Amino acid sequence: MARISIITATYNLHEAGRWESFLQGVASVEAQTHRDCEHLVIDGGSSDGTADGIAKLADEGRIAGWISEPDQGVYDAMNKGAAMATGEWLFVLNSDDYLHDPDGLAKALAKLEEGHDFVASPVLGLGPDGEITSGVFRGTISRGYSRVLLTMPFGHSGMVMSRQQFLDLGGFDLSFKISADYDLILRLFLAGANCGVTERFVTYRVGGMSSDQAGMQDEKARIWRKHFGKLVALPDGAWLACAKAKRLPRAVSWALLTGRGTPTVIRRSALVQWVRALGSRAIG
Repeated sequence: MARISIITATYNLHEAGRWESFLQGVASVEAQTHRDCEHLVIDGGSSDGTADGIAKLADEGRIAGWISEPDQGVYDAMNKGAAMATGEWLFVLNSDDYLHDPDGLAKALAKLEEGHDFVASPVLGLGPDGEITSGVFRGTISRGYSRVLLTMPFGHSGMVMSRQQFLDLGGFDLSFKISADYDLILRLFLAGANCGVTERFVTYRVGGMSSDQAGMQDEKARIWRKHFGKLVALPDGAWLACAKAKRLPRAVSWALLTGRGTPTVIRRSALVQWVRALGSRAIG
């Protein structure tokens, strides 16, 4: 059994011009000082030679395992990887991202040993022209997750979590094609999970499906309705209007703030959102 399982989802990387970026990610895993790990590649049934290249990597012992079969998208692939994994901890490495700090996984595991249920880190953004941006999500992490009810406090690219907890929560909800990672993070905090912050060690290539703002707003509204629809009765249009306005429904903030058993992180975030709503013409 490996201490940590690293999961990478792939699909037609040659066609997308991302094969070399993928190899950079594989090499960055090999360069990690923490060696008790397995790298699993879950391919979505590529038809451009990607699967052949992955098979070669497996034959050379550069990855621990792989499959290639049709799936429902990247989150389905991640769920499959978690089911295959043997590690105590899970880490998702996107196919065009890489670990810029060879000690990154070791530092994350050291933070987990302090008693945290999972850890997150800010990530470095890499623009299309190769420019390095500042740490993505650094601000929301340092503010104590105060915006977790409103938006992602960090990306899954810098997150290491318990494999068992991931499975117990049901993995990624495949009804969300863009924001299943936000839904998972919200479920973790709603379950009372304790998060630690580790040093940034992942470089993330900016762009992709997460740039679909309209789709993200629609999914955020559905995620809020999924988790908080039993607390307050709002029409579907109101949830979407709040998502577009970047405002959690005021009634939801109040229900979470005053409800018994609300986890500390969620309660603090609810307080922040309630105060924001007082100064606006909030919906709900």
